[in-house]
Amino acid sequence: MRKCSLSFLFAGSLLSAQTEQKIVSGELSHEARVILYSKRAIFDISAQIRTEVAIVLPDVEKVVAVTCGDAGDMGNWITVWSPDSNVVVVKPAKQGATTSINIQSNHGIIYTGVLHEISLTPGAHADLKVYVAPNDQMRAALDQAPKYVDAKVAESYKHDAEAAHAEVEATRKQAAAELGRTKAETEAKYPTEMKFGYTFAHGKKAPFVVNAIWHDDRFTYISGNFSEPPAVYETKDGQPALIDYQYENGVYILRKIVDQGTLRVGKKQMAFAKQAG
Repeated sequence: MRKCSLSFLFAGSLLSAQTEQKIVSGELSHEARVILYSKRAIFDISAQIRTEVAIVLPDVEKVVAVTCGDAGDMGNWITVWSPDSNVVVVKPAKQGATTSINIQSNHGIIYTGVLHEISLTPGAHADLKVYVAPNDQMRAALDQAPKYVDAKVAESYKHDAEAAHAEVEATRKQAAAELGRTKAETEAKYPTEMKFGYTFAHGKKAPFVVNAIWHDDRFTYISGNFSEPPAVYETKDGQPALIDYQYENGVYILRKIVDQGTLRVGKKQMAFAKQAG
């Protein structure tokens, strides 16, 4: 008699389990759904036992954290995600279960939704993939730099920054060394290559207070204290021709050897000429 009772109870439990797993909802959705999302919105997702739903965030997003109100070892929902991805996969473990989900992204946005298991709802259709599309306001926020960076990525950024700093420092030291060599070479050549064989009207009144004129077989140099920058003319075949110059450390540098020329400020002018030999 006890044996029959146990058999009856086992058969009842099996029937109850089979009834719980019976699916009366409609076919699965065969097209991904797009949800236009704003910061104040809460989306709804329909899921079905023995299937998964992929929640796809905007392409520029990365998942930082996911919390679900009914997940965990004893929960009725399973969540799967990776910090290198913009996808969260959810799967219900119990019919009729409903819970909330919060997905935090690397831009500091929290996407909030409600998950519904709908296998016991006649005519309902479960999602298989849902794209979360930002509205215009959120799209502007996504154009900004991420607020949160994965630790591995942050370490990579730090390494790259340190390498770039080391490269800049090495370049700076190399440039300083090159400048020192150039300065030393210039100072060494100064007594022999700087030729001061120019005649000009030495004066101490503005606008032409010229201290010296010389050349180094490449350029012509004019040192002086001018109340206003003079125009420099080269005289060739008796005709003046305006030439450009560069000003550095109180010296006007004419990027050629000028044999004869004039400095002009307004109607005033001063002639200079290179001596023969």
